[in-house]
Amino acid sequence: MTARLIFEKEEISSDERRVGKTINFGVIYGMGIKKFARSTGVSTPEAKEFLIKYKERYSKIFKFLELQERLALSKGYVKTIFGRKREFKFDKNGLGRLIGKDPYEIDLQSARRAGMEAQSLRAAANAPIQGSSADIIKIAMVQLNKKFIEMDVPAKMLLQVHDELLFEVEPDSLEITTKLVKKTMEDCVKLSVPLLVDIGIGDNWMETK
Repeated sequence: MTARLIFEKEEISSDERRVGKTINFGVIYGMGIKKFARSTGVSTPEAKEFLIKYKERYSKIFKFLELQERLALSKGYVKTIFGRKREFKFDKNGLGRLIGKDPYEIDLQSARRAGMEAQSLRAAANAPIQGSSADIIKIAMVQLNKKFIEMDVPAKMLLQVHDELLFEVEPDSLEITTKLVKKTMEDCVKLSVPLLVDIGIGDNWMETK
């Protein structure tokens, strides 16, 4: 959707989709007008207009991110959807003075200008999302390892890279392993939106892309 908005067309290429993905991450975590203009090649006024529309369209996302910053300041931590905490130790003479305050009464704009400590606020907004993603794939990995053993599947889990898992599989077991991996990863956690998994196959990692 972001790539379609930027390039003003319905059909987009994989490279254009990657631009959209970069913009999504950038804007959500603080990309400004000038950097957006440089990244996309649009003018500064166009960049400003796009960012306004973007934040209006996804207003609930930005409210969620803002809430995480407030919770980090008020409680000293934020949590993933499974309850795992990421703690933040602010200077008691700086942002640490806000611990215990009502999160909705905190002057967030002022806190964001607090020098080096303000960087922790960006990490606080990010932690519940990236942390929950990490939790989910670890749950999938544990379940897959158990199923490989129980079903005596000749496959090895070699590597995790962000939201990807790399497996080494005997050719004769490729079909059963592919189905097992896809189903387990998609079903390991039930969310209000489905988790979808793409499978790539090749003689080496580059060929699977």
